[in-house]
Amino acid sequence: MKKPVLWLLCGMAAGSVATAPIVAGAESLQVAISNVKLMMNGVDKTPAGGSFWNGIAQVPAALEYQGTTYVPVRYVSEALGYPVEWEGTTRTVFIGSKPVVGSAPALPIGQSARPEQNVPVTFTPLNSVLYDTGDTNLVKVSVAVRNDDTKPFSFGAYQSSFTHRDGTQYTGTLYVPQGSDYQIDPKTTRVLQYYTTVPKGVAESDLTFQLTKVDFSTYPAKIKPWATVPLQSSAANGTSYMGYDTPTFDLVPYQVQLGSISSWSYDYKAYTQVYKLHVKTSKTDNVNAFPNATELIFEVVDGNGQSVAQTRYAVGTSTNAAVPVLGDGDQYITFNNLTWSRYSSSGTKIQVYEAFQQGKRLLGAFSIN
Repeated sequence: MKKPVLWLLCGMAAGSVATAPIVAGAESLQVAISNVKLMMNGVDKTPAGGSFWNGIAQVPAALEYQGTTYVPVRYVSEALGYPVEWEGTTRTVFIGSKPVVGSAPALPIGQSARPEQNVPVTFTPLNSVLYDTGDTNLVKVSVAVRNDDTKPFSFGAYQSSFTHRDGTQYTGTLYVPQGSDYQIDPKTTRVLQYYTTVPKGVAESDLTFQLTKVDFSTYPAKIKPWATVPLQSSAANGTSYMGYDTPTFDLVPYQVQLGSISSWSYDYKAYTQVYKLHVKTSKTDNVNAFPNATELIFEVVDGNGQSVAQTRYAVGTSTNAAVPVLGDGDQYITFNNLTWSRYSSSGTKIQVYEAFQQGKRLLGAFSIN
């Protein structure tokens, strides 16, 4: 079947140099072949001779009909860097990427699947987390990718999206630090972090997470779905703890145990206070992660709800040289020189947040007295 010449409506008039009939279905229109200059972002994109090769024939670059000028969709779109595809069965013009068509099998949290059966690479969605970013929320999904092949595996062709139960789609973004590659070494597992921004009021359980693969074997490239992950609401945040409690938080692929707060006073005249929080970190064996965008914020809050001290640490490794790293094993977060005159000591607590990108969530609040 011949592809039709696709024309784009332009709201401008132009001088005509010739006329020609155009057939649209059963209707024939008399149009003028226009001699116009096509400028795109200040660059002259006028085709030589005023005609355009559409893959089948040489056609005019512009037509005029009843005071309006029409230019080919394909020519304009491709000049702007967008591929164009004509689907004859549905008589649809696709500009840019085609929407994902078809359904993909469900892949629940914690289950594993291979996107390609002949490639020994396994994807396992581990968890989803909701962060407060102020006016919006940020949803992050952590996916472990295991490469059992004898050669590196490139995950750059795998894309993501998030779909609300009402059909609204949100573009997924993969966190890859600057300077990092898109490969996983043989016999290695790496945790990938996909995220998106959603309006306030959207819960994780309202969303499904889609993993797709770009198929470059055809032109234009097609996006093929292969897994749909129903998301679940993450564990309740902001749990209250006593200073002797030792909860463990799963910050994939790291585990952080907090608690055992000790405090003492010195310098009686200045009423100075010191707080020391015990922290123990560990990492899942044989799992690698990028330099981590996940950080912990430790904040001392007085009995009046006022923040009087705050410090920030990266978990594992950091992309920011100014942020210290919590290494494996035991360590202590110390707050020095907190004077009684600056805050009310009654009801003092240490709040611990997990931060990612521009968002954060409260993990827990530890009462000191």
